[in-house]
Amino acid sequence: MQIKIKEIETNILLKTFVLFSILLLLPVSEIFIVPQELDDGSLQNFSLFLVFYIFITFFILNQLHMFKSQKYYFFEKLVPDNILILLSLVSFFIFLSFVMKYIHSIPDILIFASKYRQGFYKGSGIFTYPILIIMPSLLAVIVLKQYKISYGFYIASFLVLLATVIVGLRIYLFPIVFLFLIRMLIFAKTSKFLIISMLLFVIMFFYKYLLNPNVEDMSILEIIGYMFGRSNFRSILYFNGFEIGFDELKCMIFPINQLFDCTTAQFKENFLSYNPKIPIGMPFISLYSGVAIAIPKILYNIGSPIFLSFIVPYFMGIIFLLKNILKSKNIYSMIFSINIFILLVMALLEDVAAFNKIFPMMVISFLIAILFWIVNRKYRLKRRKTI
Repeated sequence: MQIKIKEIETNILLKTFVLFSILLLLPVSEIFIVPQELDDGSLQNFSLFLVFYIFITFFILNQLHMFKSQKYYFFEKLVPDNILILLSLVSFFIFLSFVMKYIHSIPDILIFASKYRQGFYKGSGIFTYPILIIMPSLLAVIVLKQYKISYGFYIASFLVLLATVIVGLRIYLFPIVFLFLIRMLIFAKTSKFLIISMLLFVIMFFYKYLLNPNVEDMSILEIIGYMFGRSNFRSILYFNGFEIGFDELKCMIFPINQLFDCTTAQFKENFLSYNPKIPIGMPFISLYSGVAIAIPKILYNIGSPIFLSFIVPYFMGIIFLLKNILKSKNIYSMIFSINIFILLVMALLEDVAAFNKIFPMMVISFLIAILFWIVNRKYRLKRRKTI
């Protein structure tokens, strides 16, 4: 690859481990809001063992000298700003050509977003995929491996943000936001990272307090619990002697579930339907397919706190993958690794359904690799002419 490479020495793996640990432990905040009818001890038990396994992971990685300061490599410029802006504008206008058929006023945005989340607009992927899937994947590679972020990145990210607001699904921003946090840990001072994180927390707090009438009579601790308890661990965590069985796991991940003629939605329905806490804690749920079930929930419910120990090798694998990405000088293999990394993180923190996106993300990674090859080829040709 002809693009210039910059070298930085940092202990980013230690900082990232701390960030991961904090995100994994956010469900602990739900202890402050768990109602008596849901308080069967599962959340407390889960939290205690999760802390224990995080400490084990830290000990093993530290023994392997993973947390010491090391040299990592970043590309000077992956995509020119004009190309990045052009791609994002084309993607956004394709998206608008579909959206404007249904939105004619500001209230229509809320109606559209609600219907979109419920899968009302079948066949809309050809219009939404470029701005909601492809562009975030491209921007994720740039934010993690480009040495300096330029105005083209921010313009493209803003257009992606607008699209996610319109459809009402913030999950599409996850690759950009999460890798931006890791980038800050690399390039920014810890104090700056903490200040920005606190500002985001304050904004979330006041948004929840001022705009949600359901929290007006709550204490500060209860509001914080609801802010970080959106995954509803208090309702979903429930172990009852291996009742669900390991056979249900065959429906969890595509394409394995296709061999057994079942889907991830069926897995979620089977996984949740046996849980007597669901009707109490989540009475508003009509379709189980929309419930986010992260890997820790599955491990705890299927195999008790003992099976939660599988978090240790999974967590270690993510840290090792991040190390290889940051040390990589091969831009093409790096693209595939970053998208796999994002899916692994999403399955751990958000929803196991992220695994279903592995094959589509490989296709997207291939398209991004072609884009980088074209950009690099033009760079070489331009360099030869100047010489």
